[in-house]
Amino acid sequence: MSEGLKLIDKALQFSDNFSIHEVKAGLLYQSGDRAAGIQWMDKTIAIWEEMSRELNLGSEKVSNRLAETRARMLEGKASWSY
Repeated sequence: MSEGLKLIDKALQFSDNFSIHEVKAGLLYQSGDRAAGIQWMDKTIAIWEEMSRELNLGSEKVSNRLAETRARMLEGKASWSY
């Protein structure tokens, strides 16, 4: 898992896209650091909200997916259902 986190950190050097942050949140959570995973998911949601405002995206589908993932994390469930 740490190799995956290293690769995600490398990807973040090139892009601040919310989806990369989402993957990092999931990896942190799945690695056992649930608090860090939830905290990173909060950061992901904030980045998505800013990005969607700036680009006028307003995708409820993405917003809902991120919120549902965070809710599963808080419940102690797997962060991804697919």
